[in-house]
Amino acid sequence: MNKPLYDILQRFSFELSRSIENGGFSLILLAVVSMDESPEYWDMIAAVDGEGVNETVKDHVEGLLISSFINFFQSEEEKIHISKFSVLTKNEGLFTDIERILEIQGNPRELFNVELDGSVARNVVVIKSPVDKNEAFIRVRDADELFQSKFLDFIDLAKMYLIYQQTGSLESLGNKKIISDMKSNLTLDERKDNDE
Repeated sequence: MNKPLYDILQRFSFELSRSIENGGFSLILLAVVSMDESPEYWDMIAAVDGEGVNETVKDHVEGLLISSFINFFQSEEEKIHISKFSVLTKNEGLFTDIERILEIQGNPRELFNVELDGSVARNVVVIKSPVDKNEAFIRVRDADELFQSKFLDFIDLAKMYLIYQQTGSLESLGNKKIISDMKSNLTLDERKDNDE
């Protein structure tokens, strides 16, 4: 997705969040998903959280999503064609799939060819992510970078794998210690190589 359109969708997400918060709920995900080969048509998915979220609330938020989208994009030069609007809760399979993939892949802005709730999505553009950007994930891309920088050896990778197996994530404070231990164990020559 081009940057101007992405920036517009972020502004839309901000306005939508404020409208939903006025009703006592919070927007925890906004994404557009392309399920087929046509890049022109997208499904827009929003997820809400809050006390008392039920089907009636979801229907209300879906109406708000559609009307907000129409009003917002009337004045924008960049356009996006939405074929379907969906509102989810954090307990639904589609939401949990997106959240899990974002955590594993390092909270990227776009996902490609991922399985969501039993179907393969060609492209997912995440406008508002449910993954906390401040959490201390050791993400896949971070691990790759560390490995290439000689910060990781086989034992360190094994430790990280065990943490993942035990907790389902790599968020524990132990990871910070692993990284700090790895960095402090570098020899002076290795540090020079990495600085260059």
